[in-house]
Amino acid sequence: MAKKKLQHYGDERLGLIPGQDAPTSILDMLNVGRPGPKRKSDWNKTHAPKSFSIPAPLAQAALDIREKILSCAEFDEQGNRRREHITADVAANVILNWAIDRVKQNPRLIPSTPSPHTKTGVTAYAATWDTWSKPPTFPKSTRGKKKSATKIKIRKQILSYRIPVDTENAINELSESTGVQLGEIFLRLLQIGMADYERMDFRIAPTPEVVYRSATSVKRREE
Repeated sequence: MAKKKLQHYGDERLGLIPGQDAPTSILDMLNVGRPGPKRKSDWNKTHAPKSFSIPAPLAQAALDIREKILSCAEFDEQGNRRREHITADVAANVILNWAIDRVKQNPRLIPSTPSPHTKTGVTAYAATWDTWSKPPTFPKSTRGKKKSATKIKIRKQILSYRIPVDTENAINELSESTGVQLGEIFLRLLQIGMADYERMDFRIAPTPEVVYRSATSVKRREE
């Protein structure tokens, strides 16, 4: 049995622009003349997270600080689940801003040491990078044999958080003034702030954000 052909409606009834093709299906008809829904990704584009590359020797430190920030976002200082939900971005910003203020008061919190292994020739983690100066070792090859469980080498990490422009600028300025690459500066600031947080020098206090979605009438009191 031949399928019944859908009626082809005219441009006038559908409000089409002259020359625009009329819809040929019911689904097409429902969307004619209507703007498409705004994608949620638009907000992510305007509030894109800032990414900082952490060198391989500092990868484990980056993983550790990331886990602590996630914990700070979910649990308060007593280890209780937070009543006010905050994101890891919010927690990271509190810690970063605290650390930036501390470094402004005491620039020596970010040491600047020459290193041949870094891109800028300067590091804030001299002890960690010094491990690269050890001569190479030559373990017995295991190719062609069943490999036993070995410790996986952690490669460089990327730390990404949504941070305000002024915070990003402050981090860039510290990198320029010390000569230390951005990834190291970012990680060092998080470590400074987290160390003070663990010493209970400050706490993360979520600020209320009130959004009024409806309203009602209130009768005036008669005097």
